[in-house]
Parts: sequence; C-alpha cells; structure tokens
Amino acid sequence: KWKRREDFLDRSHTPHRLRTTMTPAQEAIAVELRKTLLLPLDDLLSVMREFVCPDVSRSGLDRCLRRHGVGSLRSLKPQVPKPAHQPFAAYEPGFIHIDVKYLPQMADETRRRYLFVAIDRATRWVFIALYASKSARNARAFLKSLLTACPIKINKILTDNGKEFTARLLGQPSATHAFESLCEALGIEHRTTRVRRPQTNGMVERFNGRIEEVLRSHHFISGEDLEKTLLRYAWLYNHQLPQAALKGLTPMQAMKQWYTSHPHLFQKRPYDHPGCDTYWSVHPWWQVALSVIPNLLGFTLAGFTIWLGFGSERFRALVAQPGEDGSPSIYVQVSATFVHFVVMQIAALLAAALALASSVIPAPDGNLGALIGRLVPMGHGAGFLLFVYAITTALAAAMGVFRVATWQDMVNAGDKDAAQETE
Repeated sequence: KWKRREDFLDRSHTPHRLRTTMTPAQEAIAVELRKTLLLPLDDLLSVMREFVCPDVSRSGLDRCLRRHGVGSLRSLKPQVPKPAHQPFAAYEPGFIHIDVKYLPQMADETRRRYLFVAIDRATRWVFIALYASKSARNARAFLKSLLTACPIKINKILTDNGKEFTARLLGQPSATHAFESLCEALGIEHRTTRVRRPQTNGMVERFNGRIEEVLRSHHFISGEDLEKTLLRYAWLYNHQLPQAALKGLTPMQAMKQWYTSHPHLFQKRPYDHPGCDTYWSVHPWWQVALSVIPNLLGFTLAGFTIWLGFGSERFRALVAQPGEDGSPSIYVQVSATFVHFVVMQIAALLAAALALASSVIPAPDGNLGALIGRLVPMGHGAGFLLFVYAITTALAAAMGVFRVATWQDMVNAGDKDAAQETE
C-alpha cells in the first residue's frame, strides 16, 4: 500500500466501504424519519424492521444515525429559551423570609429537631433557632425571639403554607392561629407563597442550602454539638461572610449602612463586634459564669470560715505572731488572701450580670449609644478574663486550705516530739 503513496504518514483505519445492513436509500429513510417524527431509537428500530429493513440491528441503526449527525434526539428538538433570572424585588429592611428545615437526629436524641430560619431581604441578616417540633406554638415563640433579636422594625413576613404558619388552606380564620394572631397583634403583614412555588421563598431556601452544606461537611457527636455549630455559623454569616448581593459587605455592615441612611426603619441601633474572633464576642460566656461563680464563691467562703476557726490555741498563737522584720503575721496574710479571692469572685459575678444585661437591654440612640457600642466588646473581654481569674482563685483557695492543714500537722508533730522528750 505504500508504493502508490507520495508520503509516509499514517492514514485512517476506517474501511472505505462500510459493511452495513441497510442500503444508502434505507439509511436516508431512517435519517428522515428521525428528523421529521423525532422518534427515539427503539421506536425508530421497530418502524425500520417492520417496513424498511427487517435485518437491521439496534447498534447498526445507532451508528447510522451518528454518522449522519442525528444521534442526539435532544439536539433535534426546538430549543425553548430559559426564562430570564428574576432577582428579588428591592425592599427596605423589614421584609423577613421565614422557613423551617428538618435536622438529622443525633445519637443522643430520641427524635429529630427542626431549625426555624429567618432572613431579611434587604440586608441578608439571619436569625435561627432550634425547636423540638414545627408547631404553631413554636412558630409563635420563634417570632417573639426574632422580634427581640432583630434591630429592624419588621413590617412584612413571607412564609410557606405550612400549618405551623397559617390556617388559610384549612379554611380557618387567621385569628385562631397562634402565629397569624401574633402577626395581626403586632401589625405585621403576613404573606404566603403560592402552592407548589417554593422559589417564591427562595432567599431563605438558599440559606437552607448553606445549612445543608454545613451538615454534610461536619461530624456531630451530640445534639448540643449540632446546635452550637449552627448558631456559630449563623453568627459568622452575619458578621464575617461578605455577600455578593450586598456588594462585598457582610449583613451587619449592610444593616449599619441602612441605619445611617434610614434610622426610622430600626427599633434599636445595630452593633457589629469588630476585631478577632474571640470566645467572649461569640459565645454567651456570662451564662456559664452565672452558674459557676456562685459555687466557687461558696467554696471560697467555706475555706475562709475553716481558716478562721481552725486549729488549736497554740496553732493560732503561732500563726498570729508577726515576722521578725515587722511584717504582718501569717494569719493576716492568709486572711487577706482569702478576702482578695472573695472580692475577685464577686467582681466576676457582677461583670457576668452586666454582660447579660448588655445582651438583653438595647442601647440608646445617639452618641451615647455609639459610645456604649464601642465599650461593650471591651467590657466582655475584661469580664471574661475576670471570670477565668475567679476560677484560678478558687483553686488557690483549695491549695490554701491544704496548706493550713499541713501547718496544723507540723504543729501537732512538734507537740508530740516535745511531749516524748519531757517523758
């Protein structure tokens, strides 16, 4: 084959004459039927075997269609233009989307829980809460929590037609429904999506997709771990994740811009905690402090009481003697140390109470509110450090009690030795 060629390049190995069952005329009929009737391969095979070529095989017919460029039936059908993406209508802050998402059941739980999600359309600010069931009572409780946490005046709410949000599909008046009655009492317009149109509430559905990504990418050891992770993600979403829809701003930054230009839309001033991601700026540490410090304070006072009434008369006389250089006695030093422990623990308890008050009571408007907003993060950090120091003082108090007991043992051993020498 190389004698009649002018070059030495390898050529195609495809046969020059294809060994097909169908003749060129029959192939033309198959191609035309494919283009005209848009028949699937199996239907076209039945027609060809019945009326044109009884011996044609399915694979041979498929190769024939591919050779003539009609192998894909989808490319032959008329292309329907996709509807253009319609962005959400622009609203001022106060239009809230609410939805409920199922959560997986954890190993330490007897039933699955539900995540209530609310997101503001203008600022993308998010608020979430976990409940044991998606009842109208829990929806009402979620709305109350939302009103407390949200700095924006809520005037519109969009939900689906679930029975936890509305009773319209059941033909019942809205005044008898727990969620709708609260909306009417607060003057909030409650809107619902059209049936089988979840994209109407697509903004909150998109955030639910983010939650689903968190659930798939994390391993949770308990229900408490799941709840802490979701609450932390919501905090990060509001304070640290820029949004393309907000031109690179975080939801809290967008909310502060709205507050600057439209303060009448807010019921309180929004605050964004800048700086590093610290424990006291993310977690409610004051809850732990308010539950732990009273026990530590009681333990320290008990140790102080033991010190005041502990030991024999000789032991008290020894520890009450001042130093040779005129320094205070051991009794005064230990008593002062216990008083210092008690004062620090009381100060940590007051700091935790103030932190709790700052998280519940809204700050005033104006320059005073701005000053308080700058001082609150620093106060939380100082209070948390004071709480840690209070824990160390409790450990030091325990060591102090042990040290006093050691001194008493030394005094008792000395008394025994003196008695043996006298005998």
